[in-house]
Amino acid sequence: MKQSSHKITYQMVSDYNDWIMKFDVNEYIDKPYHIKKLNESLQLEIIKRLELEEKVSKFTEKIHDLEKENISIHNELSYKKQLSIFSFAFSFIVVILVGFGINIITNKPYSWTGWLMIGAAIIIEIVLLMMNFFKLNLIYKKTRN
Repeated sequence: MKQSSHKITYQMVSDYNDWIMKFDVNEYIDKPYHIKKLNESLQLEIIKRLELEEKVSKFTEKIHDLEKENISIHNELSYKKQLSIFSFAFSFIVVILVGFGINIITNKPYSWTGWLMIGAAIIIEIVLLMMNFFKLNLIYKKTRN
């Protein structure tokens, strides 16, 4: 069994003309049964080809949909990167304001500048959190629609 399959594989790989079945018209003259069988095999091959073409078109559509989804995910990722850099920068400013405010308050407890810095930091952080919350909700709604 292995030798025969090996021979067939060798023949198929070796030369294209060696493994193609030769078509002789004389074999089909006055033999309607053979013509009918040939026609049936042709129809079966046409059906197989049509099924394969349908599968290819479905896979092409699926690939197109996946490419569109990939583009939208990349856009969302780049937007979220920009948003995170923006958030980090403002959070860093908030930390500096709070630090200086606390230092001023510990040295002079009744100094309004320290309290003002802490209050500004709190307001900035609240605004930043609200902005991020609403932007992320908008992104979520856009990606789901």
